[in-house]
Amino acid sequence: MLSMGVVDRVLDLMSDGVPRSNVDVAKVLGIDRSVACKVLRRLWIKGLLLRSSVPLTFSFVSGGKRVRFTGYIYVRGEPGVYEYSYLRWDQFRRVNVEAKFRFEAVPYSREYLKSYDRGLVERVLNFFREREIGATAREVALALNIPVKNASKLLGRMWRRGLLIRKGKWNEKLGREVPFGSLDRKTMLGWIYGLSEEQCDRRIRFGDVLDPMVQTIVNEVRKHNNDGRFCPLTSLREQLNVSESSFRRMIDLARSIYRNLRIIDIGDYSFAYFEDLMSKDKIEEQLRFWRRWVEEQHKKVRNIGRLWEVYGHHVFDFAERAGDFGFEMVWWKQQRRGTGEWKYNITLSNRREVDRVLQLNFKPFDFTIYLVFEFKYRRGGLKLQDAIDFLDKLRTSREFGYKSIDGTYHLKENVIPVLIGYAKREEAAKIRKLGIILIEGWKLHDYLAKKNIKARFDKLINIAFKRGLDFQEMLKTLLSE
Repeated sequence: MLSMGVVDRVLDLMSDGVPRSNVDVAKVLGIDRSVACKVLRRLWIKGLLLRSSVPLTFSFVSGGKRVRFTGYIYVRGEPGVYEYSYLRWDQFRRVNVEAKFRFEAVPYSREYLKSYDRGLVERVLNFFREREIGATAREVALALNIPVKNASKLLGRMWRRGLLIRKGKWNEKLGREVPFGSLDRKTMLGWIYGLSEEQCDRRIRFGDVLDPMVQTIVNEVRKHNNDGRFCPLTSLREQLNVSESSFRRMIDLARSIYRNLRIIDIGDYSFAYFEDLMSKDKIEEQLRFWRRWVEEQHKKVRNIGRLWEVYGHHVFDFAERAGDFGFEMVWWKQQRRGTGEWKYNITLSNRREVDRVLQLNFKPFDFTIYLVFEFKYRRGGLKLQDAIDFLDKLRTSREFGYKSIDGTYHLKENVIPVLIGYAKREEAAKIRKLGIILIEGWKLHDYLAKKNIKARFDKLINIAFKRGLDFQEMLKTLLSE
């Protein structure tokens, strides 16, 4: 609701007979521009003010910012011709310069509005008749020197009356057309209007509606269809040198605008055509042709796959005969701070420690595998949580893990975690399901037994505790270090 105090203040200001815009009124009275606009229009409708027969559009610089004005000029007095003085921006001299606007001041009347609306409709139709391409509401407003809001409403009314064609992009989720957005996604481009669908399509081909690469796809599909064939999208994507996901997004954008664009998948290949450019007989003929072509391509791929296998076997046989197969084995070591002693225990980037790292460099194809060892003892046997903690230690390190886009940590593909310790059968099965190699403690005993060394861990511990011996010295003696 507008207070009567604001209305009275505006009326008192306008009583001097000086033409003013809503910006002038808002600045003098210290009120919001939208409020000034509503009050001026209300006073014009009540017959207390006159208004310019056409709106005025200009721009000026205020406070270092360029401001665009589009609106009517109001005055209190008798109908006739008035002159309005204002400052507009001169782009050549880069300053605001004084300008004058001579206008006819008219009172409010329904007949005037109807005649003005009819005149605007004819001007819009003439605008499109003289123009080869369609236009947005903003472009119509600039051409006719009217506010964009008024142009948008007028074009909508003309579309509902069947005087204009309107095109947008198809939104599958909403199940209807929606206005175009700009390519920078910061502004709304709006609907494309024209006298025909072809006129609208010519405007859509401009760079501010369609990405140039999307327009290239549409042009290629039309070219192939005009020659009587489907457009093979798989080869087109390779020519454009874009990823499959990006290409799919471009196709989806093109289909949202061109509703008659059809996509057919045959095997691993995709094809496109416009329904209005190809007859049903031609479509059936192309389907038969491309199905035969895809089947031939699959046969070639299968044959090439078998030949690739033969090729691989021969290369491996040659490398084996040449004695080039093998691997270089490197145990990681780390120097301790302070003591300078070299140890097999490795402190990782996340400040957590692993017991040993074995690096295997395979020849002759130069790929590396890392075996990361963890010696873990728990009374009663290892638990599943011990294995999870071991994996977390590796995943969160820069050496053996990485962080994905969604923030989760993963183990690098060439890292093999190896857990060494005693575990019950049920827990061992759970640990192995995590992708961990579990070397159970008894396998170490068996290895030493085959070397005629009796050194079971549990018995050595009992002897060391009962006799008060140094455990490491015992092992050195037994294993002849």
